[in-house]
Amino acid sequence: MRAKCKFVESTEMEKLHKEIINIWDKYNISERVPLFYPDLKQQSILFVGLNPSFSLKGFNKSLKGTEYERKLNRLDEFYSYKNLKKDKIKDYQKIEMYSREKHPYFNRFREISKEINIDWEHIDLLLIRNTNQKEVEKLIKSNKDFFDKQIELMIDFVKRQLNPIAIIVENAFASKLIQAEINLDFDNNYGTYLTDKKVPIFYSGM
Repeated sequence: MRAKCKFVESTEMEKLHKEIINIWDKYNISERVPLFYPDLKQQSILFVGLNPSFSLKGFNKSLKGTEYERKLNRLDEFYSYKNLKKDKIKDYQKIEMYSREKHPYFNRFREISKEINIDWEHIDLLLIRNTNQKEVEKLIKSNKDFFDKQIELMIDFVKRQLNPIAIIVENAFASKLIQAEINLDFDNNYGTYLTDKKVPIFYSGM
């Protein structure tokens, strides 16, 4: 039987988004709007990636036939952080939902969820939009505080609000960043690492 999942209340998501904006305002490094999450499911299989991409091809797949299709010819303007207004956050959340429904990146998560009959959820460890991982890695080295704040924020949010039943980090570099942030013991009975709440966490790659 599929596990029953509750959603994180919108007020908690609003708090998370406020903290994200505080990071963007303080460090003033990225010119693009960060990832704003829709309401997220608790007690699910949680997949963790590195960061959201920013690809016209990807947006085409996700937004074709939606009310946001007209935004495709001016994505840079629509996702410019200087143009961010509070009432637009719901638009970014809805676009994220379309991505989860339509983008091939999420297909494998849906397949695994269906196979084991447990709901899935996905977050990115970092919130900066960039398709080139090598560029992200370079930015991390030169802006450590900016990225440390994002990692701390997302790890804390997972602990406080999501309560997943298992965590799969599906990016090798994200796995390294999390391992550097939280020191977990390997459990021989589970064959993987366990969090302090006895949640198995699997470090992997795509």
